[in-house]
Parts: sequence; C-alpha cells; structure tokens
Amino acid sequence: METTKLVFVYGSLRKGFGLSPVLNSSEFIDDVQTKPKYTMYSVGAFPCITESGDTSIVGEIYKVDLATLRRLDMIEGVPQLYKKGIVEIDGYENVIAYFFTDDKAEGLQKIDNGDWANV
Repeated sequence: METTKLVFVYGSLRKGFGLSPVLNSSEFIDDVQTKPKYTMYSVGAFPCITESGDTSIVGEIYKVDLATLRRLDMIEGVPQLYKKGIVEIDGYENVIAYFFTDDKAEGLQKIDNGDWANV
C-alpha cells in the first residue's frame, strides 16, 4: 500500500505563506508550473484553481504521508469547499491538487498570471 502522495500547492501552503508549516515534515520535491489547462481565482485571503482554463499555475510539489494528506483535506475543506483531483505537470504523474468547481468560482476575481505569490 502506498504510504506517500505527491501534492501540488499553489497558495497559502507554499513556502513563506501562513500555512506552509503544515508541510514542515514533508519532503519538498520541486518548484513547478502546471500545463496551461487551469484558472486561478482569488477567494480573498487565499486562491483557488479550477480544472478549466488556459493558465499555467505556479506552485510547489511535496511528498506527503497519509496523515499529512488527511490534515490537508481538513484544511482545504474536502469535499465541501475543495475537491481533490489530479493536476497535469510535465515530468510528474498522479500529483494531487485541490480544486474549486467552476460554479463555486463564479464571480471571483481571476488571477491571470497563475501565481499567488505575484498577484
């Protein structure tokens, strides 16, 4: 049974942001950009992404254990607020990301550059 998962973070879990200590015990893998298939929005104090669009999202990949993944699910409000899905990143497979549905993102401010650190 797999005991770790790759997770893509793009907002408040990235290095230097408020929730980054949650990943202190996880292995940092890489700074990456997704394929240009997504859209980033501002929810105010944090971003969200949807599985539709034409933007590359900037973020980081971490290898997390299952306890950390459960903690991330709680932080992200899965499944009420965010849902988990696979994000497409060149050179990586089966990387989990947290997504909003298009209807939840309706009316939110789009972040055209896909980089929460450079809004």
